[in-house]
Amino acid sequence: MAIPGFPALIQSIPALVRPYTDDELREKLRTDLKVSEALAVIFFHRATAALDERPPADARLNPYALSLDPARWEFGRDARRERP
Repeated sequence: MAIPGFPALIQSIPALVRPYTDDELREKLRTDLKVSEALAVIFFHRATAALDERPPADARLNPYALSLDPARWEFGRDARRERP
């Protein structure tokens, strides 16, 4: 079974030893954060396949509030909370 996003993780390994300017590092971290959040939601959707109740495939989920308890699911345009 192929794991979506796994190539993105492999491609980021050389980035661990590359020198960055402050601005480059900020941008790299922003990109890596978006990829990590997306992977969390993808893995969550795969895990919910085993549940009787599943979130809609097109639901916007908060990657910081994922739970296998449907009562705790957060949907909507405000699902992604602002980070400091």
